[in-house]
Amino acid sequence: MKAPLLIVATLMISSLSHSQTVLYSQDFESGGAGITMNTTDLTGTATGDNPWALNNVYAGGSSTFFCVSLGFNFPFTVPAAPTQPAGITNNPTSTYLHVTPQIALDAGGTLPAASYVVADGFCLFGGQTTFTKMSSDISTIGQDSVTLDLWWMCGGSTAYYGEVYYSTNGGVVWTAVNNPISGTNQWRGQTTWVNSVFTNANWDGQATLRFGYRFVSSATGTGSDLDPGFAVDDIVVTGFTSCSASASSISPSVCDTYTSPSGNYTHTSSITFNDTIPNMAGCDSVITINLTINSVDESVTQTNITLSALTGSATYQWLDCNNAYAPVAGATSQNYTATSNGDYALKITANGCTDTSACFTISEVGLGDYNSNSSVSIFPNPAHDAITINTGELSSGQIVITDVLGREILRQTIVSNITQIALQNLNASGTYVVRVINLEGEILGVEKLIIR
Repeated sequence: MKAPLLIVATLMISSLSHSQTVLYSQDFESGGAGITMNTTDLTGTATGDNPWALNNVYAGGSSTFFCVSLGFNFPFTVPAAPTQPAGITNNPTSTYLHVTPQIALDAGGTLPAASYVVADGFCLFGGQTTFTKMSSDISTIGQDSVTLDLWWMCGGSTAYYGEVYYSTNGGVVWTAVNNPISGTNQWRGQTTWVNSVFTNANWDGQATLRFGYRFVSSATGTGSDLDPGFAVDDIVVTGFTSCSASASSISPSVCDTYTSPSGNYTHTSSITFNDTIPNMAGCDSVITINLTINSVDESVTQTNITLSALTGSATYQWLDCNNAYAPVAGATSQNYTATSNGDYALKITANGCTDTSACFTISEVGLGDYNSNSSVSIFPNPAHDAITINTGELSSGQIVITDVLGREILRQTIVSNITQIALQNLNASGTYVVRVINLEGEILGVEKLIIR
């Protein structure tokens, strides 16, 4: 039963810090939300022969298409696309964004894998581009070190290759991003998945930033054109917030135990220390904590049927342990003298803290008038194995031993004024009542017996 008290916040200062923020992410596992495919940006063809597709097809396959100029069917094959390595969401065959031949899309089945067709001058196209872009802008205001992180692949050639672009004016002007592997704007020569991470100062602090992806197909091939076609996945844009770390101080005054705001520190005594948590900007907030630990002494002493709290100048409430710790009516003083036998505890409040003592057993209520007949004596008292009772001039009658609740424990006939009683039948230590009764049934003496 501990009660915490006041926490007071004071001074605030600041210093430069950084906190990383994810500004945009797309792994395509829930579809292509936020992506506009096959647009006319940068002379893109909305219905070209190598359009962008979004699926999880990797197997490839063979089919035929009808060549209008020659008037008969031609066979074609789409090779399998490389499966994804560890590090890509839902690898090895997750949903991804890629170019694929229109003739493969028309054939259906498992054909639309990451591939492309080259110009042949007769049945297929004579060169074009296809473009896909983010549908809306992201803001990098207040961000620096903005980073583009993506997985990609493209076999290609100098005539067939991918490109990555960015725009800071809503797509009016697109600027190419160089391939971090080759250092050129042609993203090719990578026949398996690769992760590329790069940054550009032109992306920092922009109200509008978006990225686009283009596949370039020349009118003729080079003789060294390679699958797979251009494909991207797990696109993430992050930035670092240029923010002010905060510093503050608090002065908590609590009872017994204190855990810091971060949960990293716990103290049971007064101390001054520092703790760190993120502030509202996501930067470090360093808190100087001037901690005061208060406590209350719940110690109780017992003298016969009176219980006393050791702590003065406090608020007291004595409790009945045998009645679900219910308050004893009117028992709100430092001392409590029980009016009935039972178990009692103290609930005490001091220094702003509340605690409860252990329970104490009272078993001597009603014994205040005992020891009234000096002609009856018991020794030893307290006793353990046996007692001797001297009944004075009485040499006939009975000795009756009861517990403090009046239940008879032992009865023995008096045949002389000295009676010895073994205590084996009294199974528990405690307080008992010994009554000496003459033959007429009169109680000639009552004594308290303590067995240990």
